[in-house]
Amino acid sequence: APSLHLNLVDGYLRQGETAVARQHATAGVAMADFLPDDGYGRLIRDGLDRLTTRIDNVSDNHST
Repeated sequence: APSLHLNLVDGYLRQGETAVARQHATAGVAMADFLPDDGYGRLIRDGLDRLTTRIDNVSDNHST
């Protein structure tokens, strides 16, 4: 379920577990196509997009 992955991504990011968070973000995004095209689906997709951006930012900051 994409919403489960969304919550796991958030939790792992809060713990500093970026690699595990990225795995769940990838899985959530892959499953997001199965969500309905309604407010709920947009909420989950937007959340996954925002958290994926946070992961990228954390990864970029650690590589400099």
